Amino acid sequence: MGVLVLGAAVGLLLSLYGPALPELQAAYGVGGGGAALVLSAHFAGAMTGIGWWGLERRLAARTWLRVATALLVAGATGIAFAPTWPLVLAAAFGLGVGFGVVVVEINVLFAEGFGERAAAMLNLLGATFGAGAVVGPLVFATAGGYRLPFCVGALLAVVALSLTRDLPRTVRRPAPGQVRPPLGMVGGFVALLLLYVGVESGVGGWEATSLRAGGVGAAAAASWTAGYWAAITTGRLLAIPLALRVAAPTLVGGCLLAAAAGLGLAHLPAVAPFAYTLTGLALGPVFPTVLAWLAEAAPGARGSTAMVFAAAQIGG
Repeated sequence: MGVLVLGAAVGLLLSLYGPALPELQAAYGVGGGGAALVLSAHFAGAMTGIGWWGLERRLAARTWLRVATALLVAGATGIAFAPTWPLVLAAAFGLGVGFGVVVVEINVLFAEGFGERAAAMLNLLGATFGAGAVVGPLVFATAGGYRLPFCVGALLAVVALSLTRDLPRTVRRPAPGQVRPPLGMVGGFVALLLLYVGVESGVGGWEATSLRAGGVGAAAAASWTAGYWAAITTGRLLAIPLALRVAAPTLVGGCLLAAAAGLGLAHLPAVAPFAYTLTGLALGPVFPTVLAWLAEAAPGARGSTAMVFAAAQIGG
């Protein structure tokens, strides 16, 4: 339960950057390009956190999540109350490091801890992340500013950590005689998730522009974009029973074909809003199911896992 709540907390924190950018511009007197550096700082931190996780082999899961939660709390409160813009960027970098560690560690815990049910549980974890991302802007709208929502995200992370008392306290050791997975196979997973996240974030970023070019109003286009992200979360929930019955490669392949069909239909202005929603439903199960597939194909390969997560960040 604690890991699921932590997934929701990082989803909530990530979703706050977009709504907070205009206020950060006004509060610190930076332009649009300068304000966007906060996102660059976050994702640079996330890449650093993932790389750190892949190289460091002396920390147990419980220790990783304690360190990462401390970074999340420090980063979120730093963004909320930093007196100068450089400190905001430093706080976003620290939050990003914690984010990267949390995301890779909790996904690996589920991938390695649930055996044949890993794909279903990873889809549930992905759905909680998505739920946090949906709630974040709502908290922002209710609070009327960015400081309280970032503090709420930090508090939720602390609550989640308090629920993770049963996590392993010892380091996971590779099985004796374990061989490194073939480079070509790892490269395939890297390419798959790099391209997948590029598509997922590309649709989310450009859907509103596409719909407006087809004659949809600005408010409706924004609403349909929110619906796309909600559809991704719904798709992960719907995939939970499917993942218990369908092999991971089959589920991933079917979802990608359905997403391609949705994007093809999105070229027709009359049905484009619904086509993008269909695309979100189809894309939803892909990322968590690929992680379960990777855990089955290359169990315990920390370097491979870190490379795949890093590729996902680059794809975005």
